[in-house]
Amino acid sequence: GPWESGPIVGKVYHMKADGSLTAVADDIHYANGVALSSDGKRLFVSESEAGRIISFAVGDDFSLSDRRLFARVGVVDEKSGIGAYPDGIKIGPEGNLWIGQYSTGRIVVVDAEGKFVKAIDIPSTTAPNLAFSENGKTLYVMAVDDTANAPYWGKVYSVGLD
Repeated sequence: GPWESGPIVGKVYHMKADGSLTAVADDIHYANGVALSSDGKRLFVSESEAGRIISFAVGDDFSLSDRRLFARVGVVDEKSGIGAYPDGIKIGPEGNLWIGQYSTGRIVVVDAEGKFVKAIDIPSTTAPNLAFSENGKTLYVMAVDDTANAPYWGKVYSVGLD
């Protein structure tokens, strides 16, 4: 959906193996990152324009229900600020949710209850996306240094995790 403050029309789709798409959630305020819980029972969605992560129960038929607020990034991590803009999200090797932000060079980690665990600051303007190495011991962070001028130059950081 659009990032403008107009109607909230973002959607989440499920794609079947045959390539067909089905909308499984709507009224998402700029859906961005998605991550499936380790047990496959909840889908987390980064609702960027609302500054929050929401979650849904995942049915056996991949339908979504039980929509609920999981975490407001600027509330669970005051340093991220009220304007926190969650972007890419991943489930880490320990089962926590890792949240990249387009509003700051900060990755916020919350536990399964949405409680603050830690944060990692990156020396760039934003840290919108991330990935883990296969062994889970390295975090790769895609960062943007100049958000005002396309092509939005940035870097990829490699962060060792202990």
